[in-house]
Amino acid sequence: KKKKKKKKKKKKDPDVGGRAQIVFTASNYKTTTYVSPFTVSLNGDITVVITATTVLPSSIDWITCDYNAKTGQVGVSMHVPDDDLVQAISKLVVSDSKGQVLGTYRNLAFVHSGMELLYVGLETTQQQQQVTVHLYNYYSNAFYGISSFYFNGQSADKEFTIGPVDHIVRLYNISNASPGDLWTIYMTLDDGLAYGFAGRFSNALQPFPFAALPVDSQCP
Repeated sequence: KKKKKKKKKKKKDPDVGGRAQIVFTASNYKTTTYVSPFTVSLNGDITVVITATTVLPSSIDWITCDYNAKTGQVGVSMHVPDDDLVQAISKLVVSDSKGQVLGTYRNLAFVHSGMELLYVGLETTQQQQQVTVHLYNYYSNAFYGISSFYFNGQSADKEFTIGPVDHIVRLYNISNASPGDLWTIYMTLDDGLAYGFAGRFSNALQPFPFAALPVDSQCP
């Protein structure tokens, strides 16, 4: 008799906890060649080499670390089953396979936000490249005043405000971007808080799926 092959159970998407993202510009990226795989160290006691075969600690559902050599941008995204882990992160270090450090950050502040990034799309024509950014404030009683807005490490917009339960779509001209490239958004609010987002460019008609966070894995 032939033995029946057991079907592998698909890992359930996490339905508790949440997603954290850290974005920054790599040190000396214009003069240094950084080589993957990258290693992310959290507080010095959790160290993860970003490869497909890495066995993750139980405190992390998934984690990615992307780097764009053209812009120097680094994006670390992770999903954790317990928000306490995120709140406890006091130091983050990202290094490459040669031990070269892309960045070290201390006293990180992670806050819950009513700001959602629903869509980032890249459109390329013969004349120009343009990126569409769709932001949504789902809070019913809070205005978000954006005092600075950076796309791929470059100042991209003047001050603007998003009202309660309001959407805003911004268009930015960019250059030298390709599908699959890492993009980053970094914005500061009037109250001094800062937010970062990261993902990879896809076809303009295929948005990066942020809207369901943190219900499913949303792993890029």
